[in-house]
Amino acid sequence: MNKPLSKQLFFTLIILAFLSGCSGPATVQIPTAAPALPSATSIPLPTPTTAPALPTATSISVPTATTAPALPTATSIPLPTATTAPALPTATSISVPTATTAPAKSTATSIPLPSPTTAATATSSTTASAPRGQIVFWDNHGASNYKQIYIEQADGSNVRLLVKPDYGDDSPSLSPDGRTVVFSRYHSADINMIFVVNVDGTHLHQLNAAGCVKPCLIMGVEGHPWSPDGKQIVYNRAVADASGQCCVEVAWWVMKADGSGAHRLWVTSDATDDHYVEWSPDGKRFVFTRIDQTTSPVRSALFTMATDGSDLKQITPWELNAADQAWSPDGTLIVFQSPTEPNQGGGVQNIYTIHPDGTGLIQLTKYTSADGSSQGTFGADWSPDGSQIVFSHFPSMNGSDDLFVMNRDGSGLHLLAHTDFNENNPDWGRSPTP
Repeated sequence: MNKPLSKQLFFTLIILAFLSGCSGPATVQIPTAAPALPSATSIPLPTPTTAPALPTATSISVPTATTAPALPTATSIPLPTATTAPALPTATSISVPTATTAPAKSTATSIPLPSPTTAATATSSTTASAPRGQIVFWDNHGASNYKQIYIEQADGSNVRLLVKPDYGDDSPSLSPDGRTVVFSRYHSADINMIFVVNVDGTHLHQLNAAGCVKPCLIMGVEGHPWSPDGKQIVYNRAVADASGQCCVEVAWWVMKADGSGAHRLWVTSDATDDHYVEWSPDGKRFVFTRIDQTTSPVRSALFTMATDGSDLKQITPWELNAADQAWSPDGTLIVFQSPTEPNQGGGVQNIYTIHPDGTGLIQLTKYTSADGSSQGTFGADWSPDGSQIVFSHFPSMNGSDDLFVMNRDGSGLHLLAHTDFNENNPDWGRSPTP
């Protein structure tokens, strides 16, 4: 039965093939034997085990966080920093006067210093550095009827009487080493003397000024009379007339610090009167106040000259009435008051500086008197390092004279420390050296 069926099937297929060639694909009946076509197993498809042969993420050069810095960072971009800010217009374009711009003018009238009322109430300054050294001054306001000399720390503390007030003592000046003080003593109307005392009040003794006896008259020391090396003292003395009255001759002399070796420097004329003679820091010149007696009222100016008496030079105009000067430790400036007395300037004095050649005049303080009352500003001196200036001013608290301190350009003006004394003509020196 099987064989006949196979033949029948064979012929059937032939007939179907013949019919397919005649009728086209639309009439063909696809046999169920189509699976005889190649199966998927004969197609070499990749199996899951071959998939890793494709490139993986590890072979792709994807930048990681470690490669990010290769891009330009903020440090490579020239962004403006705080150091470049000054390239923009700064406050210097605003016409606010500063201490550095003040010297461009003939006076420091553009410096906005505190008025007398604010200065007198100030107790400290954030701009002024801490003062060092010691200050001596004289007072005429105490219980004694005599002028008295006091010494204090440069910050105004530890004020103490230096010498027992049995006589009129004034014009104290500290030696360059800070160990002794020279001063004038007025024993009576016609007896003046020069004394020296240690800063602790011991070893008080008189300098005999090379045996000056009548008709020789000691006029005393003034201002800052020590030579820079502390070995000599300059002083004023005169020769009395036959009646014992002053004076046939008034002259400036110099002696050794022990009173020996005195010799005359120069004689003042009838027309002029010289005061506050002081050495330059290098010891080569003197600076002093000269008063012209030929005018009414009298007038004053600052002069310098070589220590041998030659090369006299006037450094301030007569109209300024400059007086009571002090040379800065570095030799570049001279500080002084103007006018000589308050009643010469409409009741007001102020402090100025000038170069030793007469250039660069600057007004440091700006005291005024709206009601015409007297404003005394006088006796200026330098700190040992030359960075600050001390001076006396009245009226201060309780109507007395107090000491004020400012920087050398006039800034940082403040009351040193209020006392019950009239603190006159301060002399600022260094602390004692061993």
